[in-house]
Amino acid sequence: MKRIKGKPHYYKTIVNGKTYEYYIRKVMIDNKPVTITAKSKADYDEKYEAKKEALKTGADKLGKKNIKVKDVAIEYLKDSENRSSGTYIRREKYLRLYVLPEFKHDMVKNITHGQIKNFYNNILDTKKSITLVQSVHKVLNTMLDYCEENDVAITKNPIKEGILKSIRARANREGFENSINKVEEKVTPEDMMNILSAVKGTKEEIVYHLQILSGCRIAEALAMTFEKIDLENNLINISEQVVSTSKSKTKGTRFENADYNNIAPLKTKGSVREVPLTPPTRELVIQLKEKLGKSKGLLYTTINGKVCGRDNWNNKHHKPLMEKLGLNIKTHTLRKFFGSFHINNGTPVKQVQEWLGHSELMTTFKHYSSAIKQESNNKWLTAELVA
Repeated sequence: MKRIKGKPHYYKTIVNGKTYEYYIRKVMIDNKPVTITAKSKADYDEKYEAKKEALKTGADKLGKKNIKVKDVAIEYLKDSENRSSGTYIRREKYLRLYVLPEFKHDMVKNITHGQIKNFYNNILDTKKSITLVQSVHKVLNTMLDYCEENDVAITKNPIKEGILKSIRARANREGFENSINKVEEKVTPEDMMNILSAVKGTKEEIVYHLQILSGCRIAEALAMTFEKIDLENNLINISEQVVSTSKSKTKGTRFENADYNNIAPLKTKGSVREVPLTPPTRELVIQLKEKLGKSKGLLYTTINGKVCGRDNWNNKHHKPLMEKLGLNIKTHTLRKFFGSFHINNGTPVKQVQEWLGHSELMTTFKHYSSAIKQESNNKWLTAELVA
């Protein structure tokens, strides 16, 4: 490489008969000697500013500065094994189906907020679902947070605050499916009484009690054990759920298991809670103890005595029952009924929030306070449901 006369800091080299020019300059940045090689003076100026910023923020000391998204995804998923199997499965799914097809060969350090915003808008265009965008964002955002927290490739997550707000605004404006604006399913206390009456005396009765009278999610109700029922203090401890784990997606991880459905802790500590044990459910638990001849283990199992998963429950029990009764009520709406029922009957919203295990009071008020149709005013139903 030879210096070019009359052009300070410019050098040239000849490779395979072609001449290449470079702008090379040694400078001091924060009392540190730095050599910057660029294509031109303008390119040098950009690299100089970038180098100053890197030294200022510590980006020059980052590990794996040139790591690609596909490689950091492997590390991110390995770290996800420290969480619940449900979290691992969700992250693996959205990485495989959405994030990696878009960014697989990109350097993490080169990904910009604008790229990610375009990516989200493309999902909205093709899938017509803001809910899906939110799910993909949750995974991509936490992966980039992982990089930032572990000094891998970046010092700051490029996703700026408010990105989802603008995507939601567009979804509202253009009429895309939006879980926030979706019309909530409405039910009546009579519907709940009809369901409880239809399952009376069956194995499935206890699961419907836990959902309608105690506000359990279906995964929590299916994981409920006798040990979690405090008959002395009339309380139900909700601290576990059923998780369905794909064998193929968890092979080689700590979640690898012979069974598809397993009992696992709830996703967050805030979801762990105690709710009142109503007299009808208390009586049913006592009957189950006598009928099953045990006081430990699951309240409800499959015909083979195994943990029942949500898909199994919906396909074999809940959907057939709804068809029989001429209703179109999802399992989660039973939990919403519990919240709405108590709020409408004067229970403080803060108390209902604790029973439902919500971290935000607004979640309880906004989504769980109006699940009941207002035309039903039969006061005896109130007494029947909680007596």
